[in-house]
Amino acid sequence: MNYSICKNKIIVECEEFCPKEILECGQVFSYKKIEDFYFVYPGENLAVIYKENGKYNIEVLNGDLEFFINYFDLETDYRKIKEEIKKFSFKEFDKKLILKALEFGAGIRILKQEFFETLISFIFSANNNIKRFTNSLNTLRRENGREIVACKSDNVEVQKILETEKFWSFPNVFTMRKLDEKYFKKIGAGYRAEYLADTIKNIDLEKFSNLECLETDKVLDELLKFKGVGRKVGECVLLFSLGRLDVFPVDTWIEKVFFEMTKEKTKISREKISKQLINKFGKFSGYVQQYLFYYKREIK
Repeated sequence: MNYSICKNKIIVECEEFCPKEILECGQVFSYKKIEDFYFVYPGENLAVIYKENGKYNIEVLNGDLEFFINYFDLETDYRKIKEEIKKFSFKEFDKKLILKALEFGAGIRILKQEFFETLISFIFSANNNIKRFTNSLNTLRRENGREIVACKSDNVEVQKILETEKFWSFPNVFTMRKLDEKYFKKIGAGYRAEYLADTIKNIDLEKFSNLECLETDKVLDELLKFKGVGRKVGECVLLFSLGRLDVFPVDTWIEKVFFEMTKEKTKISREKISKQLINKFGKFSGYVQQYLFYYKREIK
């Protein structure tokens, strides 16, 4: 990966990094676009991404450089990943469509997000309107998190934004255990309020930090025990926070692109679609899912 460090900035120079494609491909909700700047605030960290002299700067405003190098998966060569995907036999799939998706979302990278924040965020998102659940998550942060204090930015425009904008950390599990179903309903979770309260009450975070030896299907089984976690939400959590790339979350967009790729006429369940695509792409499944999802949704 072509990046360098200058003070509190990570300077990225490659085609396989585009903040719009990374942050707007449905994998993360802890960011805000203000003018031409993307502010990213996972956990208690804060960074801003902007283009300068033809290169992307990730300026760390709170946190450390290593956190964001890992968060954006900057040590992984996505050009090589795309080349490996192109080598697959595409007898049963429309190769042209997949190649278009790889080109269209060339700057996508799969983020390495914290488990608890990802799980709670995706339970909020299930069968929900994007604007509604992001507002709910912002309220949750503002009312239960801590204000993230930013250091002074070298960029004049960024500094001007920081003088009026506030960013809040994601509350930890101990803080959230003080919240009840009534509270989650109040901030817009709807019927998911019951699921959130129950999951937060019963989750054992230490258990999920020690599952490296388990196969992906076994970890998914553990996630499915939580109320409000179906296969799609569970696979999103596996992919975006637990580094399990052998999953293929299927929603409306992937369902549409699957039938377009295969010319399949018979109705197939989303679980079977997921399994068929995993059998095809194996350890590259998560990458292919993101390229196809972003392409299909954006050109709708």
